[in-house]
Amino acid sequence: MPRYIFMFMSIVNSTAVDLMRSRYEAFIKQDFEHLLKTHDPETLSEFDIDANKKWASDVVFTKLEIISSHENGKTAVVEFKAHFIEKKSGLSHVHHERSEFRKINKNWYFRNGQLVD
Repeated sequence: MPRYIFMFMSIVNSTAVDLMRSRYEAFIKQDFEHLLKTHDPETLSEFDIDANKKWASDVVFTKLEIISSHENGKTAVVEFKAHFIEKKSGLSHVHHERSEFRKINKNWYFRNGQLVD
């Protein structure tokens, strides 16, 4: 698992995968300031902060798997699986997503994500 300090060092001049890892860690730490700061301003209105806060507080994240990543200049796609356990039920789940990122100047930003079946 990445160290929490890593996220603060990896935003500028990083890869989209580095940003993905830092956002995963922000969910673990419930650092929603970081999630908002690293979200693409063009798609920020689509981010439901209340729903994400509830989800992050109801689960324990156990593992992040990077399935694939592709950078093409100022855009990137990262496919990942976030493993988690529901606190109430104890059931294990996997959140499988393909996320899009955009580079603005030297900073990567999360744009959106699509669930993968």
